[in-house]
Amino acid sequence: MKNYSEIALSQGWLNMKNELDNEWALVDTNKISKIKTWVPKTNYLPQDSLTLFYPFAGGDALYSNCFFPTSKKTIMIGLEPIGSVGKDLKADSSCLNYIKKIKRALYTSNRSGYFMTISMNAELHQSDLNGTLPLLLFYARRQGLMVSKIEYFKLDSLGTEEITTQAQALGVTVTLCNPDQTHKKIIQYISTDISNGGLQKNIGLQNYIKSMDGKFVFLKAASYLLHQTSFSTIRDLILTNTKTLLQDDSGVPFNFLNDSTWNVQLFGKYTKPIGLFAGRIQPDLKKAFATKAPAELPFRIGYNISHNEPHLILSQKK
Repeated sequence: MKNYSEIALSQGWLNMKNELDNEWALVDTNKISKIKTWVPKTNYLPQDSLTLFYPFAGGDALYSNCFFPTSKKTIMIGLEPIGSVGKDLKADSSCLNYIKKIKRALYTSNRSGYFMTISMNAELHQSDLNGTLPLLLFYARRQGLMVSKIEYFKLDSLGTEEITTQAQALGVTVTLCNPDQTHKKIIQYISTDISNGGLQKNIGLQNYIKSMDGKFVFLKAASYLLHQTSFSTIRDLILTNTKTLLQDDSGVPFNFLNDSTWNVQLFGKYTKPIGLFAGRIQPDLKKAFATKAPAELPFRIGYNISHNEPHLILSQKK
């Protein structure tokens, strides 16, 4: 068996590294750089650090950091398992195959800006790639962040974190820092059902959400779940506790935001959802986009890129 330094010099590994570097260069050019240029112009970030709540996130530790670079803590929720780091990998071809699986799992996110739930169900239930954690770590390192600590946790009924084992964990906390270790950033991923039924069984999570500092929320490619009555509890928690909400049309329905409580800014273009969600068209949102005729987004993200209508809705509580 070879050691890891030998694997890193093998032709197969060098070819994979070249593929990853080329793909990341495209992500940076087409998305990251454009988002980082766009964000300061919208003026929705506070001067100090913030806590970001990102439900229905999957393993997206990329776009959350691009749109909210000042976040000191990002709390992500998804149905995908937490998983573990492939620490038992041997320094042979299995190591290279592991990286290939991560690359495959990130394919849609890198190109379209969102994860597909069906794909994730298959990609993240393998013996080695067994959850979301490896994706979080991959995105963190690609963004120049160093991993200093990984801890599994659960919540008590008051929403207080308790360190625990992977087997008992509700979520995982990844502590990151920049190379000179002058700034710390925390990413938490919680694997759970946040439908009404799921939250009813988890009062601790409800209390944890209510206790979050900053009240910033990010929603994209959220399968229009917040349009359903079966997700009214998490929708109400978001509306009640949020100060700034950045989302696309798949998040909180526009009719909950189009009132005197919120200042709303529109970006991009919207006339309809994709065919899969045709029943979720929002006439009031379509009218608002037609009336305000906002400038197009300089990057492509979300379901609606399929008919060239990427858009974002920025809502700030008055």
